[in-house]
Amino acid sequence: MLAVLPFENLTGDPNKEYLADGLTEETISQLGRLNPEQLGVIARTSVMGYKHKDERLDQIGRDLSVQYVLENSLRESGDHIRLTAQLIQVKDQTHLWSQDYDYLAKDVLDVQDDVAKAVAREIQLRLTSQQQAELARSHPVNPEAFDAYLQGYYFFQRNTDKDTDMAAKYFERATQLDPSYALAWVGLSRARNWQANSRSDSE
Repeated sequence: MLAVLPFENLTGDPNKEYLADGLTEETISQLGRLNPEQLGVIARTSVMGYKHKDERLDQIGRDLSVQYVLENSLRESGDHIRLTAQLIQVKDQTHLWSQDYDYLAKDVLDVQDDVAKAVAREIQLRLTSQQQAELARSHPVNPEAFDAYLQGYYFFQRNTDKDTDMAAKYFERATQLDPSYALAWVGLSRARNWQANSRSDSE
């Protein structure tokens, strides 16, 4: 069992929280698809409770019943983003693997694939050729659409009518920038559903 801890936003810019949260979500999603029979990945709702908390790893391991923890941080320098990921074995808190990834901000969508492949290799998962091909496949998503989707996702998670209205605007922008971006349409549908239910409750 593996827990992907929330990405720590070390950019010094609170406006980048949406990116940290989005990367957490995407990395959990990527790892969760690798090989569920050999690797169980803790759900996002369970790990986000540790955001901004300085909890000991052995305590997190006991709380979530996991053997491995992936710690992550996000830094920014100019138009570059640096992601640091560390795979830690909970029982003795040894670092099994650590890696820095430097990307142009516009290429940040590729980060999750690299992390997922590296973690899978380090904990010796036996990926099928089909799974490896899926990881290797590029994601032809418009970078601006991806950024708009992450902002929408960030606001939607705040669970207020005002934030959901903001989320809908970002999701809609993402669908306009990239009409084939399925996740953006899913986000927009959820936001519209929230808005419809909210209006009916207030009537």
